[in-house]
Amino acid sequence: MKLKGQRALVTGGAIRIGKAIALELAAQGCHILLHYGRSKAQAQVTARSIRALGVHCDLAQADLARSPAVLKLAKTALKAGCSILVNNASIFPRVTLDKAKPADFDL
Repeated sequence: MKLKGQRALVTGGAIRIGKAIALELAAQGCHILLHYGRSKAQAQVTARSIRALGVHCDLAQADLARSPAVLKLAKTALKAGCSILVNNASIFPRVTLDKAKPADFDL
């Protein structure tokens, strides 16, 4: 797949695995729409690293547990011309599997 010049939305792209994915896509020449939930400072650092690779990077904050925020993020991605979605965002619940409730899985 040719990535140079493509545009990708990477959810949860500020830190950990999402950051690594966003940086690798950028290294391949892909422009990035970098989503973050609460990690604004880390997202700004990651965006600077992406831009240093010579590609464009925009930031998009959204609480993906809220449908209106998801819809707004989708519209932003479409307007930006994103043709790639990396659905990486995750949460880290502090509940063990045997104690998890259905609402925990909905998150």
